[in-house]
Amino acid sequence: MTGLSRRHMMEVTPSSSGPSGQNLLVGKVFTSTIGGHPSETGPIINATDQDTTTRWISAASNPALLTADLQGVYTLTQVRIIWAADTVNNHTISIFADGSTYTQIAGGETDGSQKQVIDYASFDSTPHGRYLRITCIDRHDEATSGGWGNSIWEVEAYGTIDNSVPVGTISDFNAITTSATSVGLSWAYSGAAITGFTLKRGTTTLATLAANTTSYSDTGLTAGSSYSYSITASYQAGGNTNTPSDTPSHSLTEPRLFLSLARPACPGIICSLAESDPVSKPGSAARGMVA
Repeated sequence: MTGLSRRHMMEVTPSSSGPSGQNLLVGKVFTSTIGGHPSETGPIINATDQDTTTRWISAASNPALLTADLQGVYTLTQVRIIWAADTVNNHTISIFADGSTYTQIAGGETDGSQKQVIDYASFDSTPHGRYLRITCIDRHDEATSGGWGNSIWEVEAYGTIDNSVPVGTISDFNAITTSATSVGLSWAYSGAAITGFTLKRGTTTLATLAANTTSYSDTGLTAGSSYSYSITASYQAGGNTNTPSDTPSHSLTEPRLFLSLARPACPGIICSLAESDPVSKPGSAARGMVA
């Protein structure tokens, strides 16, 4: 969504009434493509902590993409954002079921006032999906802002769940080096019934595995090289969902679509084989060093 000019932006259509129902973002945390502000404390968890006296503050850079997993497929009825003053200006709101194809459902500009509350309820497209994204395109008076970043006091989302869509979770997708030429992969799965997994190294399929499989050994590798891995689960209901994993926990979404979760742009977990002392670091960006 980079490069959008103001003349191409849609106008914000505020709702005439406040939100109703359960806030879908309770207990959820956005991820951000922009890190925190170097001198101001405002972690990303503040944007969904149900406390309008705390806020998220990023470094002074754009665009900033915030993505949250609703942990289910929903048709949204309303999104409420409380914007901080003189920070984010042009912005969009999108929803998607995967990490590459998303639908813009709202957007516009803020007025730069303190704690501006905007309720988005008149959507431009059907707001149906699992992942909610806010794109902060630019900021007010960037040249004279003194280094202020993007900032939001609170985000809320409301809607109805689509129980016809199978949902599951792949968790603890880790990689460790087991020898100078091999990598051990492990994971866990819970959720809707699946027929099995497809495991890839880069774009190459390594194996098609049974649904109860939780580990695999990739052998015949070259010391001093780096390898990326992704895993695909196929639902019994049909279709498949791809879950590239560069963090310890990743979730599946509905069939027939590809998913990239916590950081959608990342390709998968990385395991580096190099000539060094043995070190194993499974987890966020799993890397291993071998002798």
